[in-house]
Amino acid sequence: MIPNDVRIVDLGSGAGFPSAVMAILGWDVTAIESIGKKAKFLSALKSELDLPNFTVYHGRVEDYMKKFKRNDLSVVFTARAFASLTKILDYVGRTKSRLFLLKGREVETEIADAQTKYNFDYKLIPSKTGDGYIVIVENIQK
Repeated sequence: MIPNDVRIVDLGSGAGFPSAVMAILGWDVTAIESIGKKAKFLSALKSELDLPNFTVYHGRVEDYMKKFKRNDLSVVFTARAFASLTKILDYVGRTKSRLFLLKGREVETEIADAQTKYNFDYKLIPSKTGDGYIVIVENIQK
């Protein structure tokens, strides 16, 4: 679903899903993780697997976003079990980038809540491995 020619920024990467897997598959990935133990694990994984296309940013998403080029359309954001859709849009909504988010069963409630603050197009794709969804969000406007 994600084009091969984009850079991926994964919000709240935790143990590296989906960021590390996507780096192994060849994408250029930046994993953002604020918790030191998790960031250290991701850095060790990068080193152990020799992944030059995998960057670990140890810090908060809002700090990373202060340095992010706002209209870089070559980037997509991913997240799994990170935050509500509204909170994610608060962080990255002004970037004009697409989002590929792994969400649970309550995704329609999250979408409705986010639509009270943002206008956006979205597509829901049922998960093949569980009860959740992949939500693709684009054309975000406040």
